[in-house]
Amino acid sequence: MARVAAVLLAPLLLAACFFSPGKFAADLDVARDGRFDFAYKGEIVIVGYRDPMRDFPAQGDKELLNEIGECFEESGKPKPTCSAEEQARLKAQAESRQANERSEDTREFEALRQTLGFDPSDEKAVAAFAARLKGQNGWKDVSYKGNGVFAVDYAISGTLDRDFVWPVFPGAAGVVPFVVAQRQADGRIRVRAPGFGGFGGMNSSGPMTSAMIGMASKAEEGGPAPDGLFTIVTGAEVLANNNEDGWAPDAKGRRIVWKVGPSSAAVPEALLEVRR
Repeated sequence: MARVAAVLLAPLLLAACFFSPGKFAADLDVARDGRFDFAYKGEIVIVGYRDPMRDFPAQGDKELLNEIGECFEESGKPKPTCSAEEQARLKAQAESRQANERSEDTREFEALRQTLGFDPSDEKAVAAFAARLKGQNGWKDVSYKGNGVFAVDYAISGTLDRDFVWPVFPGAAGVVPFVVAQRQADGRIRVRAPGFGGFGGMNSSGPMTSAMIGMASKAEEGGPAPDGLFTIVTGAEVLANNNEDGWAPDAKGRRIVWKVGPSSAAVPEALLEVRR
């Protein structure tokens, strides 16, 4: 039952988790009166990106040889220890499995393309996506490094009299934000960084976790793993945070630094009290 649930959940997770940080530095500076500066410099990765039409032939040939290795040499020459019938049976089974896997990869890639809003294997489509990002406020530079990895330089300033959510991608659906700052009714600011929370502390039981671990494994196949620092510097009162080391003194008030990696267990969180 858990396996079935994981299979059913996987497309939803694909639609909701297709962008991830790679190597990066992210800084959120919140003043005592609620003014803020946010900057992100580094990589943004398309999770699990792999063009099946481009990667499959070489990969498929290798897997096919492994599958039929009992009866065939690496060169493809039949071994005399197997009968012609056995050779034909093994080869047919292996080719059928490879065809099914290729069909599944193609379906997953199409789902990714639909969710992204562009074809990541099309250089012109990727360039157009990067150009749309650069046309939005705060995106100082966006360039495509290949293999599903963008290099970005983003910086913006404002006032937390309303929610701040980043990033927002044009034409994409179901983006899990890297950073969210929400102003509560009592004026407090709750900062969460869902995009910087890893899988390291999850219990391995349960269908949702199984599906998410599967997606995490796809992320490792498709590009660099998260590797960076998320830093909050604030002149506001820090009422709570989930950093193991807590906050440290800073010239502007207090500093909290989270190390983000593939084994990061918790989503970074902090509760700030600002005064206007």
